[in-house]
Order: sequence, then structure tokens, then C-alpha cells
Amino acid sequence: RRKFPLDPERQYDQFFATENTSVSKCLVMKDKGAIKSKKIVLLGDDDFVFAILGLMGESYEEVLVLDVDERILNVVDMVCKEYSFPKIRTEKYDARQKLRPELLGKYDTVVIDPPYTSIGVKIFLNRALELLKPGLGRKIFLYYGNSFKSPEKFLEVQEIVNARSLLIKDKIENFARYYGAESIGSNSSLYVLESTIYSKPDYFLDSKGMYTYQKTASQNFP
Repeated sequence: RRKFPLDPERQYDQFFATENTSVSKCLVMKDKGAIKSKKIVLLGDDDFVFAILGLMGESYEEVLVLDVDERILNVVDMVCKEYSFPKIRTEKYDARQKLRPELLGKYDTVVIDPPYTSIGVKIFLNRALELLKPGLGRKIFLYYGNSFKSPEKFLEVQEIVNARSLLIKDKIENFARYYGAESIGSNSSLYVLESTIYSKPDYFLDSKGMYTYQKTASQNFP
């Protein structure tokens, strides 16, 4: 990140994770068996998790970085070219829009760090479920940050997860650390989610108000 200095884009609710956090995100994926021989989607990657995956040398089948921020995608492309990461590719994508049909149901692992609104969590989980292959045991790594002043928001996240019939296989509080993210206590918790035969997205969900600058009083996250 020092080589490619970027300022967080607040319209996308960006907070950059510490370098140690980016490494830890990959190590927990490895520990959960979510890298080797897997097709992986990083649905937003301002933490440069792709670079750690590439340097780890794990035998993943593919890593797809989807991001709305062209600055991030440009950095990913430059790093992949410099370090010869041939199985990592990028695509510009706004989670408020439908996914390309060619991406649906093709992946084993999805990593999401959604905007800090209830709609943001719902939309990103929807997209993750659409990307995952059908069947049991597909993994979603959900990072969710909230202030210690509003612990009830954890209950709302739990309800959102339950509504999509996903299993919470593990939850690690204060797992990720961020620079300048005081509104969420400068950290987020990790939910390791697993698909079931009943898991499905909410196809009728409106994406209006996904980012915090668009939120209403009823969406007062975090």
C-alpha cells in the first residue's frame, strides 16, 4: 500500500485495514479450507487481500476481484502484472447492480466487507449467495464493524444472516483493524458463514440507501 498510496473514498464507506489485518484475513481463510483448489471472489478489496493470496502461493483455482472503485482495480492489475499472479483478475462492479449471468453460481468462497448500513449487509450477502455454487458448505467471510455504543447492531446482523438460512460457523470479535475508522471503533468482527440447502438471497430487496451518506434514520448503522 505504501507503493500505491490511496485515500479512502468515503462515498463507498471505505476504511483501509492494517497490513497485519490483510494477512490475518488470508490466514483464517486458509485455516477454514477456503483457498486451496477454490474459486474465490473478493467483493470489494480495498484491503489488498488479493496480494496476500498471491504471495501465499496457495493453489487456488481463481481469484476474482469485484470493485466499484477503479483506483483499486488499477492497483490490483499493476501488482498482478508485476508479481505474475495469472489466476487473479479484476472486474468493475457496483453491488447495487445485477451480476453478470456468467458469474452466477460459479464460486466456492466469497469475502465481503460491506457498507455500514443494514441495506449494505443485505445487498452484499445477496450478491455473495448469487456468486456461490449451489449446495452445502460454501464459505462467506463477512466483516462487520460497529461502535461499542451500539451492540444491538450485532443482533440485526444475526437476523439478516438467519433470514438467508446461512450458518454462523464462527464469529471472531474485533478481528480486523482499520485506519481512521473511529465510527466503528476502528475494528470489525468476522463472521464465518456457511451455505445450507436452504440458503438463498432476497430477490426483491431494494438497494436504495446502501451507503451511509444515503441512509435514513431506520438504517442507522453502525
